Amino acid sequence: MYIQRALFAAAVTFSMFTTSAQAEDQFLDGVFVRGLVGASFSNSASDFATNSFTGAAASIQGFDFGTAPVVGFGLGYEVRRNFRVSIDYSVRTGFETDTVETLALPGSTVDADHRTDTFMLNGAVDLFTLQHTLPVPVTPFLTAGIGWTRNQTTDYVSVGAGIPFRLEDNTETGFAWQIGGGFGLAIAEDLDLDIGYRFVDLGTFESGTTFLSGTTLPAPRSNVAEITTHELTLALRYTF
Repeated sequence: MYIQRALFAAAVTFSMFTTSAQAEDQFLDGVFVRGLVGASFSNSASDFATNSFTGAAASIQGFDFGTAPVVGFGLGYEVRRNFRVSIDYSVRTGFETDTVETLALPGSTVDADHRTDTFMLNGAVDLFTLQHTLPVPVTPFLTAGIGWTRNQTTDYVSVGAGIPFRLEDNTETGFAWQIGGGFGLAIAEDLDLDIGYRFVDLGTFESGTTFLSGTTLPAPRSNVAEITTHELTLALRYTF
């Protein structure tokens, strides 16, 4: 009797573990995680306009913020075989303002560093799969997303002609969006390498409005510019 009870208890325990494992597999079925690295190339910015103070205003025309690395990760779900959604975080460091004012203060150089953090809800659609003559299956895809951006600007410094000054740092938040596409390479079971391009609107960078040095002008002054980028990315995507 004791042996029968022990065998029965072992069978029940094994069944519970098996059922739990199957339930976990079903729960995670279609869920994916991914990590991303790439390069972000800023477009020529709209005029970096200086808000008027004491009747004067300056502008920097036709410049860009340079190139910055982009790193990110995301969590998503395959809604259908060819359609998936994800929530993604990305950070870009290394953008900078380093150029010359051209209007009210010609010859003055301005300098500041910038960082962006974005959270986006993205969707991707797989178009078709090529696999007959290729080493691994290749799937072209289109992607788009909307979300939130946090843009930081370090102390903004102007030197040279005109009035040298330093403005405090500042953080702006706002709406961001992206659209792009690429190719997914099925390099292993449940593991894909996504090679992508995307155009990203990151909102605006804006300096603070408090002078830290260089002038005693009473009116606040801020500098603002919009930023959009072209990005080339590599992402590893693992699907459970």
